[in-house]
Amino acid sequence: MAPSAELAQRLSQASAAHAEYEMTALHGEYDRQWAEWYARYLLDHDWNELFTQRWSAEELTNALRDADAVHRLEAPHAHWQDFYAERLLALARKSQAQLG
Repeated sequence: MAPSAELAQRLSQASAAHAEYEMTALHGEYDRQWAEWYARYLLDHDWNELFTQRWSAEELTNALRDADAVHRLEAPHAHWQDFYAERLLALARKSQAQLG
C-alpha cells in the first residue's frame, strides 16, 4: 500500500484538474458532484495501483464524502489532502484486515 504522502499528492493533482474542470466545463460554478468527479479521475489515473484491494467508483466516492465531512468537523485547519489521505489509507487497511 502506498504511503499517505503519495495519496495526498494524487489528491492534489486531482484538485488541480478539478479546478480546471470547474472553470471550463462548469463556467466557474461549484461542482456539487465533486466526489464523483474525483473518484473517476483518481481511478482513471491509476489510484488502484497504490492499493492491494481495488476501490470501486462508488466506494471511493463515499469515502471521499465521508473524509470531507469528518475533516470539516474534526480538523478544519488541517490540509485536506493530508487528512483525506490518512483516512483513505486507514479505511483501506481496515478493509484489508477484515478480508485477510
